[in-house]
Amino acid sequence: DVACHLTSRDMDMFRSIDPLEYINDLFELSASSANKLSTFSEVLNEEMFWVITEVCSEPNSLKRSKIIKQFIKIAERCYKLKNFNSMFAILSGLGHGSISRLKLTWEKVPDKYIKLFEEMQGFMDPSRNMLKYRNLILNATPPMIPFFPLIKKDLTFIHFGNDSRVDGLVNFDKLRMIAKEIRLISK
Repeated sequence: DVACHLTSRDMDMFRSIDPLEYINDLFELSASSANKLSTFSEVLNEEMFWVITEVCSEPNSLKRSKIIKQFIKIAERCYKLKNFNSMFAILSGLGHGSISRLKLTWEKVPDKYIKLFEEMQGFMDPSRNMLKYRNLILNATPPMIPFFPLIKKDLTFIHFGNDSRVDGLVNFDKLRMIAKEIRLISK
Protein backbone atom coordinates (compact mmCIF):
# COMPACT_ATOMS: atom_id res chain seq x y z
CA ASP A 1 0.00 0.00 0.00
CA VAL A 2 1.52 3.30 -1.16
CA ALA A 3 0.01 5.37 1.66
CA CYS A 4 1.47 3.04 4.29
CA HIS A 5 4.87 3.29 2.66
CA LEU A 6 4.68 7.10 2.51
CA THR A 7 3.55 7.23 6.13
CA SER A 8 6.26 4.88 7.33
CA ARG A 9 8.96 6.82 5.49
CA ASP A 10 7.61 10.20 6.58
CA MET A 11 7.19 9.09 10.19
CA ASP A 12 10.78 7.85 10.33
CA MET A 13 12.00 11.17 8.95
CA PHE A 14 9.71 13.28 11.14
CA ARG A 15 10.62 11.43 14.33
CA SER A 16 14.33 11.69 13.58
CA ILE A 17 14.19 15.50 13.69
CA ASP A 18 15.83 16.72 16.87
CA PRO A 19 13.73 19.51 18.46
CA LEU A 20 16.85 21.68 18.47
CA GLU A 21 16.80 21.61 14.67
CA TYR A 22 13.61 23.69 14.73
CA ILE A 23 15.35 26.28 16.90
CA ASN A 24 18.53 26.24 14.81
CA ASP A 25 16.46 26.70 11.66
CA LEU A 26 14.28 29.41 13.17
CA PHE A 27 17.14 31.47 14.55
CA GLU A 28 19.43 30.56 11.61
CA LEU A 29 22.06 29.31 14.03
CA SER A 30 23.58 26.50 12.00
CA ALA A 31 22.61 25.39 8.51
CA SER A 32 24.27 21.99 8.79
CA SER A 33 22.48 21.01 11.99
CA ALA A 34 19.05 21.36 10.37
CA ASN A 35 19.81 18.62 7.87
CA LYS A 36 16.99 16.23 8.83
CA LEU A 37 14.57 19.12 9.05
CA SER A 38 15.42 20.37 5.57
CA THR A 39 15.22 16.83 4.19
CA PHE A 40 11.76 16.43 5.69
CA SER A 41 10.64 19.80 4.34
CA GLU A 42 11.70 18.73 0.82
CA VAL A 43 9.49 15.63 1.02
CA LEU A 44 6.33 17.67 0.51
CA ASN A 45 7.57 19.08 -2.80
CA GLU A 46 8.86 15.70 -3.95
CA GLU A 47 5.51 14.06 -3.28
CA MET A 48 3.58 16.91 -4.89
CA PHE A 49 5.69 16.84 -8.06
CA TRP A 50 5.47 13.04 -8.14
CA VAL A 51 1.67 13.36 -8.39
CA ILE A 52 1.93 16.03 -11.08
CA THR A 53 4.45 14.01 -13.08
CA GLU A 54 2.45 10.78 -12.92
CA VAL A 55 -0.76 12.44 -14.06
CA CYS A 56 0.76 14.66 -16.74
CA SER A 57 2.93 11.88 -18.17
CA GLU A 58 -0.13 9.90 -19.21
CA PRO A 59 -1.43 11.01 -22.63
CA ASN A 60 -4.72 9.07 -22.43
CA SER A 61 -7.42 11.00 -20.53
CA LEU A 62 -9.21 7.86 -19.32
CA LYS A 63 -5.99 6.47 -17.87
CA ARG A 64 -5.21 9.90 -16.39
CA SER A 65 -8.59 9.91 -14.65
CA LYS A 66 -7.78 6.50 -13.16
CA ILE A 67 -4.43 7.83 -11.93
CA ILE A 68 -6.20 10.81 -10.35
CA LYS A 69 -8.71 8.47 -8.72
CA GLN A 70 -5.84 6.38 -7.35
CA PHE A 71 -4.11 9.45 -5.90
CA ILE A 72 -7.36 10.54 -4.25
CA LYS A 73 -7.57 7.09 -2.65
CA ILE A 74 -3.94 7.37 -1.50
CA ALA A 75 -4.64 10.82 -0.02
CA GLU A 76 -7.67 9.44 1.81
CA ARG A 77 -5.59 6.58 3.19
CA CYS A 78 -2.93 9.09 4.32
CA TYR A 79 -5.71 11.03 6.04
CA LYS A 80 -6.82 7.90 7.87
CA LEU A 81 -3.21 7.14 8.82
CA LYS A 82 -2.91 10.75 10.07
CA ASN A 83 -0.15 11.52 7.60
CA PHE A 84 -1.36 15.04 6.93
CA ASN A 85 1.89 16.09 5.28
CA SER A 86 1.54 13.52 2.47
CA MET A 87 -2.19 14.10 2.23
CA PHE A 88 -1.57 17.80 1.62
CA ALA A 89 1.22 17.03 -0.85
CA ILE A 90 -1.03 14.77 -2.91
CA LEU A 91 -3.95 17.19 -2.78
CA SER A 92 -1.63 20.06 -3.74
CA GLY A 93 -0.36 18.03 -6.67
CA LEU A 94 -3.90 17.28 -7.83
CA GLY A 95 -4.86 20.92 -7.35
CA HIS A 96 -1.87 22.18 -9.33
CA GLY A 97 -2.80 24.19 -12.42
CA SER A 98 -1.31 21.66 -14.81
CA ILE A 99 -3.73 19.03 -13.48
CA SER A 100 -6.75 21.06 -12.43
CA ARG A 101 -7.17 22.43 -15.96
CA LEU A 102 -7.52 18.91 -17.44
CA LYS A 103 -11.32 19.26 -17.62
CA LEU A 104 -11.94 16.21 -19.82
CA THR A 105 -9.89 14.08 -17.46
CA TRP A 106 -11.65 15.31 -14.33
CA GLU A 107 -15.04 14.66 -15.97
CA LYS A 108 -14.09 10.97 -16.15
CA VAL A 109 -13.25 10.73 -12.44
CA PRO A 110 -16.21 9.15 -10.61
CA ASP A 111 -18.34 11.63 -8.62
CA LYS A 112 -17.64 9.72 -5.41
CA TYR A 113 -13.93 10.54 -5.72
CA ILE A 114 -14.52 14.13 -6.79
CA LYS A 115 -16.60 14.59 -3.63
CA LEU A 116 -13.91 12.93 -1.50
CA PHE A 117 -11.25 15.14 -3.09
CA GLU A 118 -13.29 18.26 -2.35
CA GLU A 119 -13.89 17.17 1.25
CA MET A 120 -10.18 16.65 1.85
CA GLN A 121 -9.37 19.92 0.10
CA GLY A 122 -11.56 21.61 2.70
CA PHE A 123 -8.81 20.96 5.23
CA MET A 124 -6.48 23.02 3.03
CA ASP A 125 -8.78 26.04 3.24
CA PRO A 126 -6.49 28.91 4.27
CA SER A 127 -9.30 30.99 5.76
CA ARG A 128 -9.12 31.78 9.45
CA ASN A 129 -5.51 30.58 9.60
CA MET A 130 -6.38 27.08 8.36
CA LEU A 131 -8.97 26.58 11.08
CA LYS A 132 -10.41 23.36 9.62
CA TYR A 133 -6.99 21.72 9.56
CA ARG A 134 -6.11 23.04 13.01
CA ASN A 135 -9.34 21.57 14.41
CA LEU A 136 -8.53 18.29 12.69
CA ILE A 137 -5.12 17.94 14.32
CA LEU A 138 -6.40 19.27 17.63
CA ASN A 139 -8.85 16.36 17.79
CA ALA A 140 -6.49 13.74 16.35
CA THR A 141 -4.58 11.50 18.69
CA PRO A 142 -0.85 11.02 18.19
CA PRO A 143 1.05 9.64 16.44
CA MET A 144 0.51 11.84 13.43
CA ILE A 145 2.55 13.62 10.82
CA PRO A 146 1.49 17.26 10.70
CA PHE A 147 1.55 19.51 7.65
CA PHE A 148 5.12 20.80 7.85
CA PRO A 149 4.79 24.20 6.10
CA LEU A 150 2.21 25.26 8.69
CA ILE A 151 4.57 24.32 11.52
CA LYS A 152 7.27 26.43 9.94
CA LYS A 153 4.84 29.31 9.42
CA ASP A 154 3.68 29.21 13.04
CA LEU A 155 7.22 29.18 14.40
CA THR A 156 8.25 31.99 12.05
CA PHE A 157 5.22 34.05 13.05
CA ILE A 158 6.05 33.65 16.75
CA HIS A 159 9.69 34.53 16.10
CA PHE A 160 9.19 37.60 13.95
CA GLY A 161 5.94 38.69 15.56
CA ASN A 162 7.50 39.09 19.00
CA ASP A 163 10.50 41.11 20.06
CA SER A 164 13.47 39.10 21.29
CA ARG A 165 14.10 41.73 23.92
CA VAL A 166 11.64 43.74 25.97
CA ASP A 167 12.97 46.70 27.92
CA GLY A 168 16.48 45.42 27.29
CA LEU A 169 15.70 42.01 28.78
CA VAL A 170 15.30 38.65 27.07
CA ASN A 171 11.66 38.06 26.11
CA PHE A 172 11.05 34.74 27.84
CA ASP A 173 7.39 34.79 26.81
CA LYS A 174 8.50 34.51 23.19
CA LEU A 175 10.83 31.64 24.03
CA ARG A 176 8.04 29.88 25.96
CA MET A 177 5.71 30.19 22.96
CA ILE A 178 8.36 28.70 20.68
CA ALA A 179 9.05 25.90 23.16
CA LYS A 180 5.32 25.17 23.45
CA GLU A 181 5.00 24.85 19.66
CA ILE A 182 8.01 22.56 19.43
CA ARG A 183 6.65 20.39 22.27
CA LEU A 184 3.34 20.06 20.41
CA ILE A 185 5.18 18.99 17.27
CA SER A 186 7.39 16.52 19.09
CA LYS A 187 4.69 14.58 20.91
